[in-house]
Amino acid sequence: MGAELQLILILLAFLVGVALVADAQVPLVDAQGRVITLAGGEEGDRLSEVARLRMRVKALEGEVMELEALYRAAARQRDAARERNLQLAGLAHAGTAVKQIKHAFAWRFHPDRVRGTLVEKRVKAEIFTEFWAEIERIERGAYTSTTT
Repeated sequence: MGAELQLILILLAFLVGVALVADAQVPLVDAQGRVITLAGGEEGDRLSEVARLRMRVKALEGEVMELEALYRAAARQRDAARERNLQLAGLAHAGTAVKQIKHAFAWRFHPDRVRGTLVEKRVKAEIFTEFWAEIERIERGAYTSTTT
């Protein structure tokens, strides 16, 4: 689980806890644990404070929803970037493989390098000419199979 998601879940748990406390009729207690009874005006102050806290909780819940949406959008962008990087890495690997094939093929069949009888030289030159064009088509990405 990502750190961002953990942070969002912790914040959400905190907000739920605040909401539960705000909904409960929690008595005021002094430092020695004695319940404090409020005079008429103080009770109204306490109720207005509870209402203010409830509004704040609602606002924070909205912020959490926005943060979750931003997190999901960022995660989608991250996943898309990873996918693009994997595709590019695959293309780079494929390009390297084609270059290696070209090098090995040219080393073995290029007319300037062929040794042997005149017939062997001509056969290898024909093979080279025919296949070199195919290798270059593959390298350009314009390969179409001639067997299907």
